[in-house]
Amino acid sequence: MKDNLLLGLFAVASLVFFCMSLHSALNTPEVEFSYSTKQCKRVIYMDGRITDCSVLPKKYDRVWVK
Repeated sequence: MKDNLLLGLFAVASLVFFCMSLHSALNTPEVEFSYSTKQCKRVIYMDGRITDCSVLPKKYDRVWVK
């Protein structure tokens, strides 16, 4: 009985951690950097917004562009 409870608790905790990680990965914005100048070009958020590089997000995926 106690083993089943611990296994169930571990399964729920694992599922919650997986869902939080997936949510974080899918909502990470992309920041485009130029190959030649190494400067930021624009920030693309997953909801479709595109902004300039005046304020970079804390976490982002770096994408190299021409």
